[in-house]
Amino acid sequence: MPGIEVAARPWLYVKASLGDTDISNRLKELGILKASSTPSAKTHWLRKVLSRNVDFVKDYPLQCFLHDATMAKTITSVVAVAEKQRISPDEAAADMPQFEQYWHHQAQKLEDVCRQAQTFPNLFFTIAPAEWRFPLHGGMFDKADQDDLSQCQAWLTMHMRNCIGAILDEVLWKNKAQAADLGIAEIEHYTYRFEFQGRGTLHVHAVAWVKFNPGVSIEELSGRSGVGVQTSPLVRLLEEVFDCGAVDVQCGHSEHNLLRYVAGYVAKASDSLRFQKGDEARGTPAETSRWRQVYRLLCKRSPLEQEMAMYFAGLPMVESSFTGERMYPPIPGSTAVNKYRHTYMAYQERLSAVHPEHAQVQEVAEHGQVLRLRSFVEWCRLFRLHQYIKTGEDAWNYVVRERNTRGRGFGKKCAIAMTWPFELLDIYCGAYAASFLTSPRSGALSPCR
Repeated sequence: MPGIEVAARPWLYVKASLGDTDISNRLKELGILKASSTPSAKTHWLRKVLSRNVDFVKDYPLQCFLHDATMAKTITSVVAVAEKQRISPDEAAADMPQFEQYWHHQAQKLEDVCRQAQTFPNLFFTIAPAEWRFPLHGGMFDKADQDDLSQCQAWLTMHMRNCIGAILDEVLWKNKAQAADLGIAEIEHYTYRFEFQGRGTLHVHAVAWVKFNPGVSIEELSGRSGVGVQTSPLVRLLEEVFDCGAVDVQCGHSEHNLLRYVAGYVAKASDSLRFQKGDEARGTPAETSRWRQVYRLLCKRSPLEQEMAMYFAGLPMVESSFTGERMYPPIPGSTAVNKYRHTYMAYQERLSAVHPEHAQVQEVAEHGQVLRLRSFVEWCRLFRLHQYIKTGEDAWNYVVRERNTRGRGFGKKCAIAMTWPFELLDIYCGAYAASFLTSPRSGALSPCR
């Protein structure tokens, strides 16, 4: 029933137009919004949480209801988009951290960073700050709030999330002088994700590709809080900055650090929402309705209050020094027509001499500088398909742009998340050849049968 929260909490919603679950319909009927407007329930929630109405953020049952109502609308929209575009619901929700496919793509991006760096990450650390010792913002938390932090978890979560990210940037990721004092010459790539402990408190897992100063032993940086006399300068720094005794730093040149970090992605994916294959066509007509599908997914999810706050505030669960792009490998002989196939065809066009800056790459060989053609994956890291326009039967005009030339990703490298087919070996080999071999023409690859 839309607007039921207004009846349940009249002291928080003094006007019916202030409701959350039917904000769009109410404000359009009142003429406050245009008919084409699409107001965000998350933005509405965030404004109320940061307002002077402190009872709103401390009403846990209301927060749970708003989360379920908003998530139900999100799932409904995902299913509707999937049906309209004739794709799987998992693909339609691949950019949402509440769904399983998102975390699989995050792991695939790390695989591509390993390809570009030609090595595994060699630094992994975990930080688990204690919320009762974490510095609080005086303007946000008064004395009563500081004495009972459990009543204002939304504020605390947003505050800790912002502080942890800003402090890591200040003391490690973007502080070359501090890194040099720790024995780190250069931080090439890094990524970190936020997770929740058993009681819901934020903690951070980070992994990085770094170059150590000459003569620095990786064992010198490795260490763990509470284990003997601490000799690791990185552990001491993180303990001091975050005022916590729960820091774990591991250094090494093997796949151990990557596996430890990716294991968290796997665990996160298993706890996320996943659409069952054939879920929409199982059971009686009543059970196959869209609402029943949404209800089944909602029953599988039980987030903590802190996770709900991250969801409503729209705070990313993963931060990286690189950008990412989802891509499906081209299948030789496939007749599929979608944006991934168009991207591959745009790449094929630019293999010609008409676009040498797109197709050629210079690298060092034993006999000096040589020019070779870029592979499809290398090309996707640098360029993106901006637009494709049909100009005739089986004829398309492709508009290509360089990646990361403006905005938050300016100057960053791009990691390509590829999902590979494993149904048949020949299909996998064809997809691998089309993606990684040095610029094969599409006609040179036989269709996979």
